[in-house]
Amino acid sequence: MQDPAESGETRRETTATSLDPIGGGGTASADDDSAGRTRREDVPVAGAESLLTLPPELAVRFAIVAELDAAGAEADMLRVRDQAGEELVLKLYRRGITPNREMWETLRGVRSPHIVRLRDTGQAGGRAFEVMEYLPHGTLRDLANEGGAASPEVITEVVRQVADGLTVLHEHRVIHRDLKPENILLRFRDPLRLALADFGLSRYVKQTAMFSSAGHTLAYSAPETFAGFVSVMRDWWSLGMIVRELALGEPPFADLVPEAVMLHLASRPIDVSGVEDERLRLLCRGLLVRDPDDRWGGGEVAEWLAGGSPPVHESVDSPLTTAEVKPFLFGEQLYTDRAELAAAMAERWDETAERYFARGGAARETLKTWLRQFDDPRIHDVQARDELLDRMEGLLPADVRLLMLLRWLNPGMPPIYAGGAITAANLGALAAAALDPAAGQHRRSQRVVDDLTEHNVLSTLAQCPGGEDLGEVKARLDDATRRWQEITARARERRPELGTSRTADVKAELLLIALDADEAKARLAEQIPAGRESLPVPVPWFDELAREAGDDAAGLLVVRQALPAAAAEAGRIHRELTARQRQEQERMMRWQQREADRLGGRVAAVAVAVAGCVLMAVVWAGFLLLSVFSGSSDIATVVAAGVLICQAATEITLAVTMGAMYHPRYSLLQKVGVLGGRAGDAVSDTGGCVGCLIVVLSAAVLSVLTKVFPPMVPLVVTAVYGAWTYRRWSGWTRWHEDEKRKALEG
Repeated sequence: MQDPAESGETRRETTATSLDPIGGGGTASADDDSAGRTRREDVPVAGAESLLTLPPELAVRFAIVAELDAAGAEADMLRVRDQAGEELVLKLYRRGITPNREMWETLRGVRSPHIVRLRDTGQAGGRAFEVMEYLPHGTLRDLANEGGAASPEVITEVVRQVADGLTVLHEHRVIHRDLKPENILLRFRDPLRLALADFGLSRYVKQTAMFSSAGHTLAYSAPETFAGFVSVMRDWWSLGMIVRELALGEPPFADLVPEAVMLHLASRPIDVSGVEDERLRLLCRGLLVRDPDDRWGGGEVAEWLAGGSPPVHESVDSPLTTAEVKPFLFGEQLYTDRAELAAAMAERWDETAERYFARGGAARETLKTWLRQFDDPRIHDVQARDELLDRMEGLLPADVRLLMLLRWLNPGMPPIYAGGAITAANLGALAAAALDPAAGQHRRSQRVVDDLTEHNVLSTLAQCPGGEDLGEVKARLDDATRRWQEITARARERRPELGTSRTADVKAELLLIALDADEAKARLAEQIPAGRESLPVPVPWFDELAREAGDDAAGLLVVRQALPAAAAEAGRIHRELTARQRQEQERMMRWQQREADRLGGRVAAVAVAVAGCVLMAVVWAGFLLLSVFSGSSDIATVVAAGVLICQAATEITLAVTMGAMYHPRYSLLQKVGVLGGRAGDAVSDTGGCVGCLIVVLSAAVLSVLTKVFPPMVPLVVTAVYGAWTYRRWSGWTRWHEDEKRKALEG
């Protein structure tokens, strides 16, 4: 089998980033003052100050000396000094991360020079912590990075000490699970003394094997890791990968993307042909057997160290590959093994989906013909193959049909879809890219999220080894989707225009809710007030929808979806209000202009009022002449003067108030003129002598009345004038209010 570094496997454009060398140069010996301690790369702390603050329970015990490089994100690593002056390593876990307590108790009791001693454990300030001895001389990664392959003698010594440490751990039922050069510290460089460290991913087991979905470092992971299978044999595989790396002088899978590494480990053996030393090659073969039941363990390694050559049960090809299987040509290479073909197709996902499913035609028929040869039900799942053949011609997306093919070719394939690994840990980034139009893989991410949610792909991937967590995600996704649909249906009862289709954004949001409902709820709850504040006017149905949603993440998603509809309605209402206000303002301006024009005629109106009063003064002068002849001039003069003054004040007031509307409709001058005209008409109509007689008789009557009761005539005139004035004022007031109402209402 060709080494993946030399094969045609999919690679990144740039070389994979490796950890920076940890520790410094120089040689430490057992005679050094610092003997018994090994170093990670320190970040000096100026003035004994750190960006981190220790919880009070730890601050009274330790002083921070430096921050240590920590590749993982599970904890902060600090070099501290206790009250006795001894330097130690304090590992302060992130909130919410707590190692297994049984493992803690076990490790505190372990005594081995090849295991970093755990001094203390506990909780402080809501965070778990570990205190361990400080080893300042670097790691095995430092030695590996010093250049070239290590000598067989050095590698053998590494194997001896690491095997001793693993044996002690396994005797205490502790599986390291993350064995790699970075986690093997140097007690001394000369002579070489090693100690296993970093048990953050370790597992305490009460049985020989179990299942788990916890993390691991991919390049050193055993094939059974992707099925969630945990046993001590995982650590021995990791030792085999370390030996191979030291012998070849290069890290495993250095230039492969993680998906290619997973596919290789899940379907292909590790090539050790490049290991020149025969004994080391035998060791690698034994430790890198794919079947954990046949893999070398502590007993075989001890025998090998003693000079023996235990038998190796080589990883054999799948029983699905037989001499009778006709080869399939893919990518200029012939395949008879189903798992290897699945791995090759997965590594070239887009090309495969396009060639065999998007376009179809002769290429698809060739593939179907090749699949039909697997018709022995004793070896192959013929029923599943027949279903696959039928669905290859269906309407499902090309990626979905390719997944069905790969799952049949290799049921042990890890959860990979559309060319990428699908895990609970990276689904959040996928959903975020689907929501962000500026993301480089936006369209592709939208397509993948759509397939995951619409075509049961998530359930299918959950059945893959290592995809167990996806089943829980799918269950939470279904629950979030159901709540979203119920809340949306209730919202549409009030607002039919609200959409019910799950758009690409909705699917991505529901996926984020399934992954972390609290985080999604906080994010949506932060977005909604900002959107609501941007509404120009309140929208009652939207406010009611927000109240009903409460703190349910799916409900908040519906509320945020409704924001555009609420914004549209608020905009419409605001436009209508603005237009109405503008019309009202225009009508008010026109009315105010009319009023200004009316009041602008005040001067002319006052002049007419004065003229009317002058005319009335003439009339009252005639009346006073009659009073003289009747002998009651004193009383009549006083009363007439009073009436005239009241009339003048009244007319001027009316003229000032009514302005241009005063004359001719409401003016005294107009009324006197009309009455005078009617009297003249009446006299002329009765004839000359008769008319004159009527005038004379009227004057005689007034003279008699004035003599009998001098104030009578002025009082009668005042009463008539008062009634007429009231009628004028009330009539004008009604007309003015009607005109104003009609002008402002439009």
